[in-house]
Amino acid sequence: MGEDLPAGVAEEWSRWCTSPGYLVSEHPDAAQRFGRFDRPSLFYSFTDDTYAPAAAVQALLDRLPANSVDHRRVDPREIGKGPIGHFGYFRARFEEPFWGHAVAFLEDVFAGRTPSRKGRAVPVGKEPSWGMSEEELLSDLSGGCSFR
Repeated sequence: MGEDLPAGVAEEWSRWCTSPGYLVSEHPDAAQRFGRFDRPSLFYSFTDDTYAPAAAVQALLDRLPANSVDHRRVDPREIGKGPIGHFGYFRARFEEPFWGHAVAFLEDVFAGRTPSRKGRAVPVGKEPSWGMSEEELLSDLSGGCSFR
């Protein structure tokens, strides 16, 4: 299926995937932290993704503040470049139409601008409130997962 994973990673992912609350089941403060994470977030999901079906994607999105999320659900038939699945987004044949938008989104975020959403700018006064501290965000990024 791809790259080899360390046993601990595969085991943890297996527990997450078989738990009703996914990773939130193992991390008691995760639900609260997801709810406070209101950084601009761009999500793509694909109708042919068997790893992340629509219900699973929605369960994740429901944990995040709606004002920070730009979610685009894509049917590969509309793109006309073959199946996308769970990993296809990263294949070169999907550079267009996806990668340019993702880069523009990140450039806006890193420059401190509110990213446009689906071609429309976020209305003035509706910018995210940044409910997590920089310290909490960096802590999550530097070691938020426990690989047993």
